[in-house]
Amino acid sequence: MYKKALRSPGFVFVALALLLLLLIAVTYQQNSHNTFHFDDRYSILEHAPIHVTQFSFTRLWDAGVNAYHSPRPLPSVTFAVDWLRGGGSASAFLQTNLLIHSINALLVMGLLVLLLQRYFNRSSIPIMLAAFSAAALWALHPIQVQGVSYIVQRMTSLATLFTLLSVISYLLARSSTHTLAKVSGFAICLISLLAGMMSKELAWITPLLLLLAEYCVVRNRATALFHNQFDRALLIVPIATGIILALLAIADVGALGRYFHSYYAIRDFTMEERLLTQPRVILFYLSQVFWPLPDRFSLEHDFVLSHSLINPISTLLALLAIVAWCAAAIYLWSRQGQRIIAFLMLWLPVTLSVESSFIGLEMVFEHRMYLPLVGLCGLFAVGLADLLQRNNKMTWPLLGATSLLIAGLAVATLQRIPEWQTTEALLINSTQHAPNSARSWSNLGRYYIDQGRYDEAIPNIERALKLEPDNASVLEAMGTILLSEGKLEEARRYLIMAYRTNKTGHSWLNNMAWLHLEEVAKGMRPANFLDKALDFTYQARRLAPFEAEYVRMSAIIQERMGRCADAYQSWQYYLQFTLPEPERVSTMAHLARRYLVTGSRCQLR
Repeated sequence: MYKKALRSPGFVFVALALLLLLLIAVTYQQNSHNTFHFDDRYSILEHAPIHVTQFSFTRLWDAGVNAYHSPRPLPSVTFAVDWLRGGGSASAFLQTNLLIHSINALLVMGLLVLLLQRYFNRSSIPIMLAAFSAAALWALHPIQVQGVSYIVQRMTSLATLFTLLSVISYLLARSSTHTLAKVSGFAICLISLLAGMMSKELAWITPLLLLLAEYCVVRNRATALFHNQFDRALLIVPIATGIILALLAIADVGALGRYFHSYYAIRDFTMEERLLTQPRVILFYLSQVFWPLPDRFSLEHDFVLSHSLINPISTLLALLAIVAWCAAAIYLWSRQGQRIIAFLMLWLPVTLSVESSFIGLEMVFEHRMYLPLVGLCGLFAVGLADLLQRNNKMTWPLLGATSLLIAGLAVATLQRIPEWQTTEALLINSTQHAPNSARSWSNLGRYYIDQGRYDEAIPNIERALKLEPDNASVLEAMGTILLSEGKLEEARRYLIMAYRTNKTGHSWLNNMAWLHLEEVAKGMRPANFLDKALDFTYQARRLAPFEAEYVRMSAIIQERMGRCADAYQSWQYYLQFTLPEPERVSTMAHLARRYLVTGSRCQLR
């Protein structure tokens, strides 16, 4: 009886689930040593509602209501919890990211068990082993590192969690014969659907996945796919409506079209170019999945835009490949007993349809494969389970080969994780992967500028200028470097050139304030130019209230103008930001040395 219990599917599932968690923990053991990067700054570090220091439901509610990305309140609440428990340290956030990733891996395994049991019409240990192996491939693949190590991409992993939970609970509810279990399953499905939509727009596709779960999985062996005309319309009408709305958005018709086209005001590509390029991007993601060498992954990638179906010709070939994949899936959907394969095949294009379509997002980001990879791993699980059940003699060779594959992916991931320990390492890696991208060189140069390492910034900004001489960000960066060197006339020329591109923002305003301050100090401008400089800082602060540097610039200018009370107030406000400890100490020393405050009166020493 004891041996029989050990071989039961339930026991095997639990044992394999624990092994999966152990593999993830070992592979990602260095993850908590990483830090904040890029968009983490705006969503977390400099977003005040996140900075909760005492537990309060009101503060957590405020963090959600005032999320930096307003349609995504749930991740913002979890950020606030992590700030509270970790005091603002990155390790607390990364621990939560890894926890979510681990839960997702278990959900992937659970979903695949359900699908395999329905496909093979049985429950067996080979099915458990296949589901475990596929979930391990999903969890340990190096393409997933960006979704785990980039803190702000918790939005993606949370949306994935609730999407998977919604699909699983729907399938369990549909297969249950007990009323309470059905009601509970559908309730969890609905709650998960709403929670996913409040995590990231990626989860908006969940209703379509639920429809596919019904018509592909639940009805896998049904003789008649549709029961009646209403049943047919239930699938066709939502899909047709989505296609029509997408076409209206692409055609720039009405408010919907204007809304989606407005995204492209800040992009250096058009909607047409994005639509044409995305098929090639999707095939690039797939190449990373099937050839996952560590040096093939990066935050930036050189990607030549597609300007027509034949420019480059790979555009047409990529599009035909995607059409062929979808056509094969639809064919299998029409065949009784093969619809689960169709479900897994359609999972890939459906889950990519939000971020790899007409919405004006960045062209390439590896974390976009976080949810879509489930479909590919599911296909792997079906193939492995089939082979394991066909021939007992092949069991150990197959499991050995699969173990080697899992180990290889884990090693690749282990090599990738340390890249996220510093922003500098990430940016250097980006220039190596995208040497023809002005943005990658500009980002590295601007990082050095922010660190005050101007000598190191110069060659990177010069490289970016050679690639894109009219790039506003690069021109502004060069102006900043020249400002730091005291070359004010040249700095002004570059800053004005940046302004003429009409794509300047709050950092440009602050740099202009700095330029005016230096010009007055050197006698190149009259003292009343300080008024204009101060106005520039006010404009910058209105656009970016989270930027401590702009408050500091205001305080310096006010101090130079002799406006003691205003300057003192600005310095005090500056100290409320999350500052490096040396900067906080030097600022407080400056206040003690330069200011004499008596009651409500203030004067400079």
